[in-house]
Amino acid sequence: MQIIELPPTRLDLPNGGEPVYIATQQWVLKPWEGEDQPGLRRSWSIKPKFSVSGSRSCAELAVLHHLRDGGWQGIWVNAYNPPATGVRMAPRVRSQDHEPDRRTDMGR
Repeated sequence: MQIIELPPTRLDLPNGGEPVYIATQQWVLKPWEGEDQPGLRRSWSIKPKFSVSGSRSCAELAVLHHLRDGGWQGIWVNAYNPPATGVRMAPRVRSQDHEPDRRTDMGR
């Protein structure tokens, strides 16, 4: 995977305060050149194919793999077949400004 650093992206906040600048990158994934595994479901086989650690993958799993390698924790949940158990939601937190509850990230 090649990661290209781009200029920060400006984000204007709804409250009209100072804009926030978000770090921005472009990720170039290595294409998968091999054949699909026999029996691969159509919902997977129609996705663009990328190589991750020598195996066929899709973009969302390639991103998850890269983030895990960087020390982040994460899972991918299939929207068509969500798991019945084992998924933890992020804890709710309240900001010091008494904004409505929001979820924290599950990262570092």
